[in-house]
Amino acid sequence: GGRVSTTTKSVTYDSTYGTLPTPSKTNYTFNGWWTAASGGTQVTESTKVEITAHQTLYAHWTANIYTITLDSQDATSTGSSAIYEKYADGYYTSSSATSSYKMSKSAKPITIPSKTDYTFWGYYTSTNGGGTQYINSSGYLTSRASSTKFTANGTLYACFKARSGDWTSYVEEPILEDNTYKIYSAENLAWVAKQCNNGTTFSGYTIKLMNNIKLGQHNWVPIGLNSDKYFAGNFDGNDKTISGMNIASSYSYVGLFGYVKGSVGTNVTFSNIKMSSDNNIDISGSNKTIGGIIGYGDYVIINNCSNAGNITLADISTSGHVIVGGIIGDSGYVEEITKSKNTGEIYVHCGDLDNIDLTTLQVGGIAGSSSNISINTSYNSGKIHSSHMYCFSAYVGG
Repeated sequence: GGRVSTTTKSVTYDSTYGTLPTPSKTNYTFNGWWTAASGGTQVTESTKVEITAHQTLYAHWTANIYTITLDSQDATSTGSSAIYEKYADGYYTSSSATSSYKMSKSAKPITIPSKTDYTFWGYYTSTNGGGTQYINSSGYLTSRASSTKFTANGTLYACFKARSGDWTSYVEEPILEDNTYKIYSAENLAWVAKQCNNGTTFSGYTIKLMNNIKLGQHNWVPIGLNSDKYFAGNFDGNDKTISGMNIASSYSYVGLFGYVKGSVGTNVTFSNIKMSSDNNIDISGSNKTIGGIIGYGDYVIINNCSNAGNITLADISTSGHVIVGGIIGDSGYVEEITKSKNTGEIYVHCGDLDNIDLTTLQVGGIAGSSSNISINTSYNSGKIHSSHMYCFSAYVGG
């Protein structure tokens, strides 16, 4: 694919090859003449001629590596400063451009920047989120990143936006393979929530995280809102971390998942989920069932899951019930919880004590209500704060 000024040359046996032409190829560096298109022996001007018939020499090339500056656009914390495009090959987090540094939509993310009071949306080819997104909000390369975009050193620009609205309007359908939805981005997980809350139960399907998921751009709407719109699939956290989740609206069933329902003989399984300490559930009112991972669960198995996010329920000033748990709020019928932990703090505060008339208050580090549940090799180390209130039944425990 290169160009050369001279295509033939006469040489003399037992002499040297002498001056050889230097070819050119856009976006590549010439790496010498060789006796084979791939591999072979390099021939230089001083190489002794030992052939006794016509010979073809092959130009070898190395793709150019261009430095792509990551302009963090006045970020409070800048994160990674550059990535590197190896032309027509891919992007790397190191200028060496070796395979151990190659970026993809699920490997070798950058360190993302941060900006006070804003959330990071990714790196784009133009400012203010214009052009094409090359790096997503989690720091991974997007499928739209072309490895032939840059033909010289270039720049990508960070996009920050103030948190607004909820995730309902920011969804992207994930990849479905063998009845498993593979979740690479927050938009993929938001799609699951939107579909479920419109009536799709996902029964018979598995939702599997492929990357760490950052939900800070918008407020989270729980997956499954009530007994009519519930989640009935399996969820594999794949030891990835969910962070930045913020729930502030007044849902009845609150958590990453609001309402989960299996059936006799068909338990719903939740495994390997990690909820980070910057997740935040902060709502008010009564008649709430709240969990760091699941609000309400029926016929559920929970294994190797953890929650480090805080839960705050304030201004309880009406009649009804409040059930709060670090992992799950109300376990209608949960088969078992194993190898799981809660380290997040739980705050339950009254509003006007004179108007409190709760029938039930139940707060627990692992589960708020656990009458039909087996809890094994699991623990709570998060503090539980519950202010004095008047109610028919009150239970607070670790």
